[in-house]
Amino acid sequence: MLRGTFWWVLVFLLAVGCSDNAGGDGEPDAGVEDAGKDYEHDYDYEHDYDYEHDYDYEHDYDYDHDYDHDHDYDHDYDHDYDHDDSGDAGGGLDAGGDDGGGDDGSVKDDGGEPAKFSVLTINLKHPITGMDEALQRLQIVADAINDRQPDVVALQEVIKDTDQPSFAEQLGTLTGYEWIWEYTFTVPTLFDEGLGILSRWPIVWSDSAELRHLDLVIFRRRVLGARVQSPHGEIQLFCTHMTTDSDATVEADQAVDVYQFMQANPSPLAGFMAGDLNSEPDTLAMRFFRGEVSHENVTGSLIDSWMTVNPGDDGFTIHSDDPTRRIDYIYLAPGTEKSAEAGSCELMFTGEVGGLYASDHLGVLCEYTLDP
Repeated sequence: MLRGTFWWVLVFLLAVGCSDNAGGDGEPDAGVEDAGKDYEHDYDYEHDYDYEHDYDYEHDYDYDHDYDHDHDYDHDYDHDYDHDDSGDAGGGLDAGGDDGGGDDGSVKDDGGEPAKFSVLTINLKHPITGMDEALQRLQIVADAINDRQPDVVALQEVIKDTDQPSFAEQLGTLTGYEWIWEYTFTVPTLFDEGLGILSRWPIVWSDSAELRHLDLVIFRRRVLGARVQSPHGEIQLFCTHMTTDSDATVEADQAVDVYQFMQANPSPLAGFMAGDLNSEPDTLAMRFFRGEVSHENVTGSLIDSWMTVNPGDDGFTIHSDDPTRRIDYIYLAPGTEKSAEAGSCELMFTGEVGGLYASDHLGVLCEYTLDP
């Protein structure tokens, strides 16, 4: 989130002359767009601004790590995966063995204990201070993922340009996780921005939908969903980066779009929705998600994980050097048959590494116990 900065002022200048302020209808697309496609926009990007940068794409970072991706899970992933997304995707960890469920169909780990599942969300921050620094920050995120091994990761402000793969793909390479990347909009002459999801387990389905309303006249927002074949069954994660508009109705409209996309893709097991929602807990949009109020005759049913396990703790996530607001969330979405319980939530990337924060946002990592 870069509201109020020079960057957004500059981007707004780019938008002068564009008058299309109509957002999408919130209906899901047939599948995740091909991130390598030629996006045909109606926007006129011919500007006089000089975006000649001195980014040096020759890096000395050593991405050869000794992280051991041999997990203790022994499960059989010989499935007919219905991987119907057509966007950028790849990577993955190997696994083999039995199906991971109990004899009675309950969800348990190999030791017979209740199954655990963890979710991380992090806004990666635009590379506005230079690509070299952005790649160093990306390495900090990769190191944390390799250390903590969350089951799934929701990523926002995930860039891709002509000089290198998307940051989702690069994180997949650095961690061995499967990844998908979904285009959201173009920052003229600089890069494409999108959403990303990483998973320790095979991604068997993904889809996305456009949210209503445009940011700064031209920037569209989306929600990305993925279903992963975990050792405990198929579990869904939805990732979004909502509007920077402070209008409560605009925020709530997008919250309804996200929630209805989730409702259109139900799952028997608990799922999760995570991301940079650009709204504080007492806003209409967040109260809608929690089911405290209705909007457009729709009422949410999600559970704010941080609020559940850390009552009284503000959990501020921005800005990372002196956070004063909470705008990054992981919501629990009960399944049609089973739910889960948040056991812990913690802030991630709270300190500098080599003089850098991983992002201008702090990350959030939550661990859940899945219903038996």
